[in-house]
Amino acid sequence: MLFFSVQITAQHTNLEKASALFSEQKYSAAQALFQQSIFTDRTDEQANYYNAKCAKELFASDAIFLYQQFLSAFPYTSFIQQVNEDLALLYYRDLDYPKAIKFFLKFNNLDQNPDLVFKLAYANFSIDSLVDAQYYFSKLINTDSKYAATAQYYSAYIAYQNGLYKTALNGFKHLITDEQFGSIIPYYITQIYFFQQSYKELIAFASPLLETVIPSRKVEVNRLLAEAYYRTGNFENAIIHFTAYVEQVDQVNPIVNFLLGQSFFKVGEFENAINYLEKVNSSADSISQHATYCLGASYLKVQQFNYALQAFKKSASYSYDEVIQEEAFYNYAKLSYQLDLPFDNTLLVLKTYLEKYDNAIHIKEIETLMVQVFQSSSKYDEAFDALSAIHLPDLQQQRSLQQLAFFLGVKEYNAANYSKALTYFQLATQYPIDDKIAYVAVFWLADCYYQLNDFAKIS
Repeated sequence: MLFFSVQITAQHTNLEKASALFSEQKYSAAQALFQQSIFTDRTDEQANYYNAKCAKELFASDAIFLYQQFLSAFPYTSFIQQVNEDLALLYYRDLDYPKAIKFFLKFNNLDQNPDLVFKLAYANFSIDSLVDAQYYFSKLINTDSKYAATAQYYSAYIAYQNGLYKTALNGFKHLITDEQFGSIIPYYITQIYFFQQSYKELIAFASPLLETVIPSRKVEVNRLLAEAYYRTGNFENAIIHFTAYVEQVDQVNPIVNFLLGQSFFKVGEFENAINYLEKVNSSADSISQHATYCLGASYLKVQQFNYALQAFKKSASYSYDEVIQEEAFYNYAKLSYQLDLPFDNTLLVLKTYLEKYDNAIHIKEIETLMVQVFQSSSKYDEAFDALSAIHLPDLQQQRSLQQLAFFLGVKEYNAANYSKALTYFQLATQYPIDDKIAYVAVFWLADCYYQLNDFAKIS
């Protein structure tokens, strides 16, 4: 009986010493005494719990195992809340976030512990469970907790990642003067203004950043400012910032080359425009279609017509923007005529345009060019047919039709084809644009009637 009493006293003394050492964070010494108590009495709940707790604090590899063993031995333990917290923190420390979340949620007074709420929020954030993450971060915003600013940042960042830019912008603005996050918040705000297409706000906000921005961020700020200026029609400043961006990167995005080239075109610096537009890659997309069209227009401005023709031809081969495609084909057709390409090639291009498009303004011009192609190649019959097919010919086309009708009438008369000549001379008088031709055509018309013995119509 005396021995048993001494043993209990010794065990109690060990627990007191172990607890004191634990409070002093002398976990190795404390664990040794807790283990002595367990050896003496395996049912000692307190000793078993703190043995596991010491293993946790010592970062021992068997810590989780000891907690699992403890829960198995004491399923209804009075230490259950401490165990849930400890296991949550252990799994959190090991980056095993799903298991950490499981034990955080078992903790009863979670809302009263900002540290655990933050870790639960961050664990959800780390496994892309963003709805839950934002929910728990929101519990810390606008509180006196040391996690308030960090929670505000992550909450705004989640909104930003989800495309909820208005919510994100409001959250980030609260952190502009924050000591921890103030240096990076402006870049998020700049990007949000860009995504919102709030280009004037972007320019006003981001322009001052260039004076203090770190080099790695300066590149992106210049890029966003450049496009903001471009979108607002301020091409001079767009050129300044695009150029600064290009000088700071190893590889330039095709879109940047296109926008910079088009900016130079807008301010009339066509050689510079050509330089950047030529760098747009040749992949078949809408950027290439617009770039090659602008390139063609730039070549026209510097009178490099052969290059312009090739650029317009390429732009017309894309169908992403049908308006650009038609304009490119129109310019390609005109240049084919102006550069005096082989007859068949030019004629095919002009005919193709007329078959594909119904632009009333351009069609008149292309029809006239087609007639001129026939005339220049002495194909007067084809020229006449082309002109005759035009609905409501304009004054110039009527003049050409009168001239061709008279010429072909004389040709048929000389071949003694008086009936056919008669038809041509009648048409020459139908369009009396040139009074001299009309006057002479009347005499030829009378002669045709005479040759056909139709004397009644001579007068």
